[in-house]
Amino acid sequence: MDMYGGYIAFFCFVFINICCQRTECCRIWDEKHLHCKECYPGYLGWNCSEQCRYPNYGRFCQELCKCEEKFCDIATGCVEPDKTNCPPGYLGQNCQERCRYPNYGIDCQGLCECEKKLCDVATGCISPADECPSGYLGHNCSKQCNYPNYGNHCQGFCECEERFCDIANGCFSPDEGCIDGYIGEGCRQSCQYPSYGKDCQKLCECAESVCNFTTGCDTFKHNVLKLDESHESMVKQITGNPLMAIIVSVSVVFSVLMSAIISLVIWRLKRPDRTIMRASSPVQEQQTSNKATTLGAANTYCFNDDARLSHFYSSPIEISSSLNNPE
Repeated sequence: MDMYGGYIAFFCFVFINICCQRTECCRIWDEKHLHCKECYPGYLGWNCSEQCRYPNYGRFCQELCKCEEKFCDIATGCVEPDKTNCPPGYLGQNCQERCRYPNYGIDCQGLCECEKKLCDVATGCISPADECPSGYLGHNCSKQCNYPNYGNHCQGFCECEERFCDIANGCFSPDEGCIDGYIGEGCRQSCQYPSYGKDCQKLCECAESVCNFTTGCDTFKHNVLKLDESHESMVKQITGNPLMAIIVSVSVVFSVLMSAIISLVIWRLKRPDRTIMRASSPVQEQQTSNKATTLGAANTYCFNDDARLSHFYSSPIEISSSLNNPE
Protein backbone atom coordinates (compact mmCIF):
# COMPACT_ATOMS: atom_id res chain seq x y z
CA MET A 1 0.00 0.00 0.00
CA ASP A 2 2.86 2.35 0.81
CA MET A 3 4.42 1.61 -2.54
CA TYR A 4 1.23 2.57 -4.36
CA GLY A 5 1.00 5.75 -2.32
CA GLY A 6 4.53 6.71 -3.37
CA TYR A 7 3.70 6.16 -7.05
CA ILE A 8 0.59 8.31 -6.76
CA ALA A 9 2.51 11.18 -5.12
CA PHE A 10 5.25 11.02 -7.77
CA PHE A 11 2.66 10.99 -10.56
CA CYS A 12 0.88 14.05 -9.14
CA PHE A 13 4.17 15.95 -8.79
CA VAL A 14 5.15 15.28 -12.42
CA PHE A 15 1.65 16.15 -13.68
CA ILE A 16 1.55 19.44 -11.83
CA ASN A 17 4.99 20.48 -13.12
CA ILE A 18 4.13 19.59 -16.69
CA CYS A 19 0.82 21.41 -16.49
CA CYS A 20 2.28 24.53 -14.97
CA GLN A 21 4.81 24.79 -17.79
CA ARG A 22 2.04 25.06 -20.36
CA THR A 23 0.82 28.55 -21.23
CA GLU A 24 -2.83 27.64 -20.86
CA CYS A 25 -2.24 26.86 -17.22
CA CYS A 26 -0.59 30.21 -16.51
CA ARG A 27 -1.83 33.70 -16.24
CA ILE A 28 1.28 34.93 -18.11
CA TRP A 29 3.96 32.53 -19.35
CA ASP A 30 7.47 33.99 -19.31
CA GLU A 31 9.25 32.38 -22.27
CA LYS A 32 12.61 33.83 -21.29
CA HIS A 33 12.70 32.52 -17.75
CA LEU A 34 10.30 29.63 -18.39
CA HIS A 35 7.92 30.28 -15.53
CA CYS A 36 4.50 31.69 -14.87
CA LYS A 37 3.88 35.33 -13.95
CA GLU A 38 0.85 36.94 -12.40
CA CYS A 39 -1.42 39.22 -14.44
CA TYR A 40 -0.83 42.91 -14.76
CA PRO A 41 -3.08 45.18 -12.67
CA GLY A 42 -6.51 45.38 -14.24
CA TYR A 43 -6.50 41.83 -15.64
CA LEU A 44 -7.19 38.33 -14.36
CA GLY A 45 -8.19 34.81 -15.45
CA TRP A 46 -6.30 32.24 -17.47
CA ASN A 47 -3.86 33.94 -19.85
CA CYS A 48 -4.97 37.24 -18.23
CA SER A 49 -7.65 37.59 -20.87
CA GLU A 50 -10.30 39.19 -18.67
CA GLN A 51 -10.38 42.84 -17.65
CA CYS A 52 -11.59 44.05 -14.29
CA ARG A 53 -15.25 44.98 -14.28
CA TYR A 54 -16.37 48.35 -12.93
CA PRO A 55 -16.04 49.35 -10.14
CA ASN A 56 -13.14 46.92 -9.57
CA TYR A 57 -9.58 47.70 -10.62
CA GLY A 58 -5.95 46.99 -9.79
CA ARG A 59 -4.10 43.80 -8.81
CA PHE A 60 -6.44 40.82 -9.00
CA CYS A 61 -9.26 43.44 -9.41
CA GLN A 62 -9.43 43.78 -5.64
CA GLU A 63 -9.74 47.60 -5.49
CA LEU A 64 -12.91 49.66 -5.93
CA CYS A 65 -13.36 52.87 -7.93
CA LYS A 66 -15.25 55.64 -6.15
CA CYS A 67 -15.97 57.63 -9.29
CA GLU A 68 -17.92 57.40 -12.53
CA GLU A 69 -17.17 54.48 -14.80
CA LYS A 70 -15.71 56.73 -17.53
CA PHE A 71 -13.07 57.96 -15.07
CA CYS A 72 -12.23 54.51 -13.63
CA ASP A 73 -9.01 53.06 -15.04
CA ILE A 74 -8.81 49.27 -14.73
CA ALA A 75 -5.18 49.46 -13.62
CA THR A 76 -4.85 52.62 -11.53
CA GLY A 77 -8.40 53.47 -10.48
CA CYS A 78 -10.01 56.91 -10.61
CA VAL A 79 -8.36 59.55 -12.78
CA GLU A 80 -9.18 63.25 -12.95
CA PRO A 81 -11.15 64.14 -16.08
CA ASP A 82 -8.64 66.82 -17.09
CA LYS A 83 -5.54 64.74 -16.35
CA THR A 84 -5.10 62.40 -19.30
CA ASN A 85 -2.46 61.40 -21.77
CA CYS A 86 -4.37 63.01 -24.60
CA PRO A 87 -2.62 65.18 -27.20
CA PRO A 88 -2.74 68.95 -26.71
CA GLY A 89 -6.22 70.32 -27.29
CA TYR A 90 -8.10 67.18 -26.25
CA LEU A 91 -9.19 65.43 -23.07
CA GLY A 92 -11.78 63.07 -21.64
CA GLN A 93 -12.48 59.43 -22.31
CA ASN A 94 -10.69 58.30 -25.46
CA CYS A 95 -9.57 61.94 -25.92
CA GLN A 96 -12.75 62.73 -27.82
CA GLU A 97 -13.45 66.10 -26.19
CA ARG A 98 -11.90 69.26 -27.66
CA CYS A 99 -10.83 72.10 -25.42
CA ARG A 100 -13.49 74.77 -25.09
CA TYR A 101 -12.61 78.38 -25.85
CA PRO A 102 -10.66 80.12 -24.38
CA ASN A 103 -8.76 77.01 -23.13
CA TYR A 104 -6.16 75.17 -25.18
CA GLY A 105 -3.08 72.93 -24.94
CA ILE A 106 -2.20 69.97 -22.72
CA ASP A 107 -5.13 69.15 -20.43
CA CYS A 108 -6.72 72.39 -21.77
CA GLN A 109 -4.75 74.38 -19.20
CA GLY A 110 -3.71 77.17 -21.58
CA LEU A 111 -5.79 80.34 -21.96
CA CYS A 112 -6.20 82.15 -25.28
CA GLU A 113 -6.03 85.95 -25.10
CA CYS A 114 -7.48 86.46 -28.56
CA GLU A 115 -10.69 86.01 -30.53
CA LYS A 116 -12.22 82.55 -30.70
CA LYS A 117 -11.55 82.23 -34.43
CA LEU A 118 -7.81 82.75 -33.79
CA CYS A 119 -7.60 80.31 -30.85
CA ASP A 120 -6.19 76.91 -31.83
CA VAL A 121 -7.09 74.11 -29.40
CA ALA A 122 -3.55 72.75 -29.54
CA THR A 123 -1.24 75.76 -29.85
CA GLY A 124 -3.31 78.72 -28.63
CA CYS A 125 -3.56 82.08 -30.36
CA ILE A 126 -2.54 82.17 -34.01
CA SER A 127 -1.97 85.23 -36.12
CA PRO A 128 -4.26 85.90 -39.08
CA ALA A 129 -2.65 84.69 -42.27
CA ASP A 130 -2.65 88.16 -43.82
CA GLU A 131 -0.53 89.46 -40.93
CA CYS A 132 2.15 86.79 -41.30
CA PRO A 133 4.74 87.12 -44.04
CA SER A 134 4.84 84.47 -46.74
CA GLY A 135 6.39 81.28 -45.47
CA TYR A 136 5.22 81.71 -41.88
CA LEU A 137 2.12 80.91 -39.87
CA GLY A 138 0.97 80.00 -36.37
CA HIS A 139 1.23 81.82 -33.07
CA ASN A 140 3.16 85.07 -33.56
CA CYS A 141 4.02 83.79 -37.06
CA SER A 142 6.76 81.72 -35.45
CA LYS A 143 6.27 78.55 -37.51
CA GLN A 144 7.92 78.20 -40.92
CA CYS A 145 6.44 76.29 -43.82
CA ASN A 146 7.73 72.73 -44.05
CA TYR A 147 9.17 71.55 -47.36
CA PRO A 148 7.72 71.23 -49.97
CA ASN A 149 5.14 73.84 -48.89
CA TYR A 150 5.70 77.58 -49.17
CA GLY A 151 3.92 80.94 -49.47
CA ASN A 152 0.79 82.34 -47.78
CA HIS A 153 -0.85 79.75 -45.54
CA CYS A 154 1.99 77.47 -46.71
CA GLN A 155 -0.34 76.47 -49.53
CA GLY A 156 2.29 76.57 -52.28
CA PHE A 157 4.12 73.40 -53.36
CA CYS A 158 7.77 73.36 -54.43
CA GLU A 159 8.59 71.10 -57.39
CA CYS A 160 12.31 71.31 -56.85
CA GLU A 161 14.96 70.20 -54.38
CA GLU A 162 14.55 71.41 -50.82
CA ARG A 163 17.69 73.57 -50.98
CA PHE A 164 16.16 75.52 -53.88
CA CYS A 165 12.71 75.87 -52.27
CA ASP A 166 12.18 79.30 -50.75
CA ILE A 167 9.56 79.23 -47.99
CA ALA A 168 8.17 82.55 -49.22
CA ASN A 169 8.23 82.30 -53.03
CA GLY A 170 8.89 78.67 -53.88
CA CYS A 171 11.56 77.40 -56.25
CA PHE A 172 14.40 79.75 -57.20
CA SER A 173 17.58 79.63 -59.25
CA PRO A 174 20.84 79.28 -57.28
CA ASP A 175 22.24 82.22 -59.26
CA GLU A 176 19.46 84.58 -58.17
CA GLY A 177 19.90 84.08 -54.46
CA CYS A 178 17.31 84.66 -51.74
CA ILE A 179 14.68 87.36 -51.83
CA ASP A 180 14.95 90.38 -49.57
CA GLY A 181 14.88 89.53 -45.89
CA TYR A 182 16.08 85.92 -46.15
CA ILE A 183 19.40 84.12 -46.14
CA GLY A 184 20.79 80.61 -45.67
CA GLU A 185 20.11 77.28 -47.28
CA GLY A 186 16.67 77.23 -48.81
CA CYS A 187 16.33 80.89 -47.79
CA ARG A 188 14.67 79.71 -44.59
CA GLN A 189 16.39 82.08 -42.19
CA SER A 190 14.98 85.58 -41.89
CA CYS A 191 17.17 88.59 -41.15
CA GLN A 192 17.77 89.30 -37.49
CA TYR A 193 17.32 92.81 -36.08
CA PRO A 194 18.73 95.29 -36.95
CA SER A 195 19.53 93.70 -40.35
CA TYR A 196 17.06 93.67 -43.24
CA GLY A 197 16.84 93.61 -47.02
CA LYS A 198 18.85 91.77 -49.67
CA ASP A 199 21.21 89.28 -48.02
CA CYS A 200 20.47 91.13 -44.73
CA GLN A 201 23.03 93.78 -45.62
CA LYS A 202 21.03 96.83 -44.53
CA LEU A 203 20.50 98.11 -40.99
CA CYS A 204 17.35 99.46 -39.35
CA GLU A 205 17.82 102.79 -37.58
CA CYS A 206 14.69 102.40 -35.50
CA ALA A 207 13.26 100.27 -32.71
CA GLU A 208 12.99 96.52 -33.26
CA SER A 209 9.20 96.65 -32.99
CA VAL A 210 8.96 98.79 -36.16
CA CYS A 211 11.78 97.16 -38.13
CA ASN A 212 10.54 94.92 -40.94
CA PHE A 213 13.20 92.36 -41.87
CA THR A 214 12.22 92.74 -45.54
CA THR A 215 11.63 96.47 -46.07
CA GLY A 216 13.30 98.10 -43.06
CA CYS A 217 11.81 100.77 -40.79
CA ASP A 218 8.07 101.25 -40.98
CA THR A 219 7.83 105.07 -41.15
CA PHE A 220 4.28 105.31 -39.88
CA LYS A 221 4.84 102.98 -36.94
CA HIS A 222 8.15 104.73 -36.20
CA ASN A 223 6.45 108.14 -36.02
CA VAL A 224 3.68 106.77 -33.82
CA LEU A 225 6.26 105.22 -31.52
CA LYS A 226 8.16 108.53 -31.25
CA LEU A 227 4.92 110.36 -30.51
CA ASP A 228 4.10 107.88 -27.76
CA GLU A 229 7.57 108.26 -26.29
CA SER A 230 7.33 112.07 -26.27
CA HIS A 231 3.91 111.87 -24.65
CA GLU A 232 5.24 109.52 -21.96
CA SER A 233 8.18 111.87 -21.38
CA MET A 234 5.86 114.85 -20.94
CA VAL A 235 3.67 112.91 -18.52
CA LYS A 236 6.73 111.90 -16.50
CA GLN A 237 7.89 115.52 -16.36
CA ILE A 238 4.52 116.70 -15.11
CA THR A 239 4.08 113.93 -12.56
CA GLY A 240 7.68 114.26 -11.38
CA ASN A 241 7.39 118.02 -10.67
CA PRO A 242 4.69 118.85 -8.05
CA LEU A 243 4.68 122.58 -8.94
CA MET A 244 4.19 121.81 -12.62
CA ALA A 245 1.37 119.42 -11.76
CA ILE A 246 -0.38 122.15 -9.72
CA ILE A 247 0.01 124.71 -12.52
CA VAL A 248 -1.40 122.31 -15.08
CA SER A 249 -4.32 121.42 -12.81
CA VAL A 250 -5.16 125.10 -12.16
CA SER A 251 -4.94 125.85 -15.89
CA VAL A 252 -7.33 123.04 -16.69
CA VAL A 253 -9.84 124.18 -14.04
CA PHE A 254 -9.61 127.80 -15.23
CA SER A 255 -10.17 126.75 -18.84
CA VAL A 256 -13.24 124.75 -17.86
CA LEU A 257 -14.71 127.68 -15.89
CA MET A 258 -14.09 130.15 -18.72
CA SER A 259 -15.72 127.81 -21.19
CA ALA A 260 -18.76 127.49 -18.92
CA ILE A 261 -19.07 131.28 -18.52
CA ILE A 262 -18.78 131.93 -22.26
CA SER A 263 -21.36 129.24 -22.98
CA LEU A 264 -23.76 130.79 -20.46
CA VAL A 265 -23.38 134.26 -21.98
CA ILE A 266 -23.97 132.97 -25.49
CA TRP A 267 -27.02 131.06 -24.33
CA ARG A 268 -28.54 134.11 -22.65
CA LEU A 269 -27.96 136.25 -25.74
CA LYS A 270 -29.67 133.70 -27.93
CA ARG A 271 -32.76 133.27 -25.73
CA PRO A 272 -36.11 133.83 -27.65
CA ASP A 273 -37.67 136.18 -25.03
CA ARG A 274 -34.60 138.34 -25.21
CA THR A 275 -35.05 138.69 -28.97
CA ILE A 276 -38.74 139.64 -28.62
CA MET A 277 -37.95 142.15 -25.89
CA ARG A 278 -35.21 143.68 -27.98
CA ALA A 279 -37.52 143.83 -31.02
CA SER A 280 -40.28 145.69 -29.08
CA SER A 281 -37.92 148.19 -27.44
CA PRO A 282 -38.07 150.83 -30.29
CA VAL A 283 -41.88 150.92 -30.13
CA GLN A 284 -41.80 151.35 -26.38
CA GLU A 285 -39.18 154.05 -26.63
CA GLN A 286 -41.26 155.87 -29.31
CA GLN A 287 -44.36 155.65 -27.14
CA THR A 288 -42.46 156.96 -24.14
CA SER A 289 -41.06 159.79 -26.23
CA ASN A 290 -44.51 160.70 -27.53
CA LYS A 291 -45.89 160.68 -24.00
CA ALA A 292 -43.11 162.93 -22.82
CA THR A 293 -43.70 165.33 -25.72
CA THR A 294 -47.45 165.51 -25.09
CA LEU A 295 -47.00 166.10 -21.38
CA GLY A 296 -44.41 168.76 -22.03
CA ALA A 297 -46.67 170.58 -24.47
CA ALA A 298 -49.52 170.42 -22.02
CA ASN A 299 -47.42 171.83 -19.23
CA THR A 300 -46.18 174.59 -21.47
CA TYR A 301 -49.68 175.41 -22.57
CA CYS A 302 -51.09 175.44 -19.07
CA PHE A 303 -48.36 177.31 -17.24
CA ASN A 304 -46.73 179.54 -19.82
CA ASP A 305 -48.72 182.78 -20.30
CA ASP A 306 -46.77 183.77 -23.39
CA ALA A 307 -47.45 180.55 -25.23
CA ARG A 308 -51.30 180.59 -25.03
CA LEU A 309 -54.22 182.92 -25.59
CA SER A 310 -54.95 185.35 -22.73
CA HIS A 311 -58.04 184.37 -20.84
CA PHE A 312 -58.30 186.54 -17.71
CA TYR A 313 -60.97 186.20 -15.10
CA SER A 314 -63.42 189.12 -14.95
CA SER A 315 -66.01 189.71 -12.29
CA PRO A 316 -69.66 190.39 -13.21
CA ILE A 317 -69.39 194.04 -12.05
CA GLU A 318 -66.49 194.69 -14.40
CA ILE A 319 -68.37 193.13 -17.25
CA SER A 320 -71.50 195.23 -16.68
CA SER A 321 -69.46 198.43 -16.31
CA SER A 322 -67.74 197.80 -19.56
CA LEU A 323 -71.06 197.23 -21.25
CA ASN A 324 -72.66 200.42 -19.82
CA ASN A 325 -69.70 202.62 -20.56
CA PRO A 326 -68.34 201.62 -23.90
CA GLU A 327 -65.43 203.67 -25.05
